[in-house]
Amino acid sequence: MTFDVALAYLLLFGAHILFLRRFVLKDLSSGSKYLLIVLYALHALLISLFYASRQWGHIWSWYFDYRFGEYNPSAAYAAAVFMLVALAAVAVAWRGASLRLWQRLYWLGTGLFFGYLGLDEYFVLHEGTKNWTLIYAAVAGLLALSSVAYYWFGGRREQRVFLMVVGGLGVAAAGGAGLELLAARDCFGYLGQTCNRLPLIEEALENVGILTTLLGMLLYAEGHIASPRWPRVYRVVLAGGFCSALVFLGGSWIVPDLEAQWFAQPVSIEYFDNRLSILAYRVDQQVLHPGGTLDLSVYWRVNDEVFNVYGLSAHLISRVDGQSFASEDRLVDEPKFAQAVHGVVHRTNMTLKLPPDIPAQASYWLTLTTWEDRRPEFVMQPIGYTDRSLVTPDMAVLQSISVIDPAPDITIEHPARFDFGPDVALTGYTAKVQDRHLMLQFAWENRARMTQRRVQFLHLFDADGAYVLGFDQPPFAGDFPTTDWPPDLRARAEWQIDLPPDLSPGEYYLRTGLYDMDTHERVPVTDSEGIPLQDFIIELGTIFINS
Repeated sequence: MTFDVALAYLLLFGAHILFLRRFVLKDLSSGSKYLLIVLYALHALLISLFYASRQWGHIWSWYFDYRFGEYNPSAAYAAAVFMLVALAAVAVAWRGASLRLWQRLYWLGTGLFFGYLGLDEYFVLHEGTKNWTLIYAAVAGLLALSSVAYYWFGGRREQRVFLMVVGGLGVAAAGGAGLELLAARDCFGYLGQTCNRLPLIEEALENVGILTTLLGMLLYAEGHIASPRWPRVYRVVLAGGFCSALVFLGGSWIVPDLEAQWFAQPVSIEYFDNRLSILAYRVDQQVLHPGGTLDLSVYWRVNDEVFNVYGLSAHLISRVDGQSFASEDRLVDEPKFAQAVHGVVHRTNMTLKLPPDIPAQASYWLTLTTWEDRRPEFVMQPIGYTDRSLVTPDMAVLQSISVIDPAPDITIEHPARFDFGPDVALTGYTAKVQDRHLMLQFAWENRARMTQRRVQFLHLFDADGAYVLGFDQPPFAGDFPTTDWPPDLRARAEWQIDLPPDLSPGEYYLRTGLYDMDTHERVPVTDSEGIPLQDFIIELGTIFINS
């Protein structure tokens, strides 16, 4: 820690202590004063450990790094203080003397709000939520308005308490969310090299804010919970805060492992002679729209010493030609592979942004690769073993992701209705001949996810009923297997078939249907009145081929 950083840290907390001594401490119990001293000492210790651990290497330089938002002691400390605020508010709602029902509900709601903030502080629950800053600002504004109403109708003598609770929350929000947004934008353009110190400023302001809120809550609780009950209630609050801190501190070692086992898809991808294992992954969106985002969590474990710096890459690629339509390259640094404790599961989050013009009504392969950072080179690492398909020796397929246009164009020349069981229907078709090409369109609806791979056949017969030509492929060729069709799909498939040059001019009959790719058995089909069609064949009518 440089001298100017340490001085700024001490000046900020010194000013806070002077404020508390002037306006608050004289009315607090000795137990609350001791709690303040302990919390300040813990925070200073955590900041010191961060700077000291940068020289230690291995796991500790990551573990004590407060700049990372989750699974570290600094996040556990802040989350535990939020939990103390929440427990104190709930204690007032439960044991507060001479409170009306609406007042108890206010304190209960306040406790739930701060409890959620504690969980979010550690687990970063807002990650992936669109417009989370607006949502949080709206909820905080609602708390502020309800606090003003509480003060006006039932707490005029508690002006100091409400200023501390709401004001402390505002300072914590400015330090947390406000500076985080600044850091995410052109921070260096605004503040220059000061941006390097922004995480410490954020941490310090957040601590000042939540400690102010906590002391305001304790001040109110001490004044409104009868003295015979308060010592017991206070011990319960402290015990709850201490237990939550223990749970949070253990989270970095056990939560990713539990997530991988309970909420993620198992996978086995081994690197470096099994020294690095990809164990599981999680995607929350199975169906995407053009312009949307795909959130991916990868769970990994280091089994033996891994050297150098590595990263992960996720791609959304075409099933047909391997073209990548969306990707993220993520340097693994929370912690690095070389820092990780052997046998402990860690999680790396990635976000893929889909372009608005990505071809829809199709499915893509979500793939994963590992690379070594040898800048200016990035060297892809071969996969030693995997239970998944490989696109290349270093790229494994995790799963298929469907991309659907929410408002597709399914205009068709011949509307119809043919049901292949209760789940899939052909709702129309178009058939034309252009320059010796048979141009076809098929409109499909799907009401439930299919487990069978279906193939569509198209047969061409001459006017005498003789078989002339056959063409088989999945309804959307190789782009969209039926097993990837999501429920409520409405889509139009486009076919183009080159007609043989020696095909005689004349009238021809078109017939189609579906069969199972594995068993080659045709799928039963009924018309719009529910009547089964003979041989499970749909008559599409005739086309005329000119010379």
